[in-house]
Amino acid sequence: MSLQIYILNASNTYNYGSMMLCENLITWLDRASNCRNDYTVETDDAEGTLGRLCAATGRTDLSAAPMGGLFRGGPPTRFEMLRGLFTSKKMLSRIGDKVDAVVVLGGDDFTEDHGWRALLSQLLRLNIALREKPVVFLGQSMGPFFSFRRRVVPSILKKASMIYARDRRSLDMLRALGLKNTDYIPDLALMPLSGEHGDAEPDGRALLFPSELIRSFIPDGDRDALVGFYADVIEVLRSRYSGGVHVLPHVLKPEGANDAKMVTSLAERFDGSEGLTFSTEPMLPAEVRGLIRSSSLVVTARMHPAVSALECGVPPIAFSYSEKYHGVLGEGYGLNDFILDVRKHSYPALLESFDKALDTLEERRAALTAHITDKNTHDRALILEKLGEMFTCLRTR
Repeated sequence: MSLQIYILNASNTYNYGSMMLCENLITWLDRASNCRNDYTVETDDAEGTLGRLCAATGRTDLSAAPMGGLFRGGPPTRFEMLRGLFTSKKMLSRIGDKVDAVVVLGGDDFTEDHGWRALLSQLLRLNIALREKPVVFLGQSMGPFFSFRRRVVPSILKKASMIYARDRRSLDMLRALGLKNTDYIPDLALMPLSGEHGDAEPDGRALLFPSELIRSFIPDGDRDALVGFYADVIEVLRSRYSGGVHVLPHVLKPEGANDAKMVTSLAERFDGSEGLTFSTEPMLPAEVRGLIRSSSLVVTARMHPAVSALECGVPPIAFSYSEKYHGVLGEGYGLNDFILDVRKHSYPALLESFDKALDTLEERRAALTAHITDKNTHDRALILEKLGEMFTCLRTR
């Protein structure tokens, strides 16, 4: 018996990380369950979201709901979210009534890295669904939580059918809060994408995925200083990698998070320079994976290019701004030496750490590549196993 799944946190397929999680949920849950399940994705760009997801998965029967479409009357107000803590009145929409389960896809939305008010707002909204439907949190980096949130958060999360943390740090923290409905699943983006094609020989090129997001976390938040830092990174890479440097975005929407702006600024700075390529056009994640698979190194200020690098067997170096990097890449793959936390460095110190990380990576390249390949084999099998368990859990509820 197939299930009707409502997917949250996949509204923006121009964030390639979110899109990879969504397309791999669709592809690999079907395989793990031996069913062709029905999927509804919540998004305000139905045409674009469905077009890109259908192109990526080969499915033509995916559906979309508007943001807040799970709830009667659209996104719940603050009053309705608070009322949901006490009322037994049904508050889901017709779409919400129809689905068998809600899957909240992973990320770091349920941490305090982006502020505790946003965290509580999301949890209060989801509490409404938790009262009426099976809800699974899938592939999450969660916590740590502080102050009164250490009581409020578990009081809501305990209602979930299951919480699958994508790193052991999150899992241990959730269990320390007394939550028993918890398990571990590696990041879904570690699975191959449907549109990926074979192996490719590294061409000596380095890929750089810059982001302006780290300006919010680094001590010197000036944009010109950040452009200068990335320019210095490019110069270091160009001096070390004979195949040149390809600079491209990993998030194109919303406009406030558009990495293409930084790519454009860097292209203007290096106008006409030899050995450099700058791309800003939208791509499918599988196309990005093709570039990664043929490269020798990935340097990124976003986490999921690093995860894609691991899936492709290419060593990554990540400029980190949150705990999720240390959980997924550090403890998960033993890559702590290649996670450079921007919250702890000035730009000159960060560049010096980057240069040292490159030296370490090249010294250990053969061992790193072998370790990544072995870990991938293990994690892919575990992901399929956990997706199968999740399906069985939801089908029997």
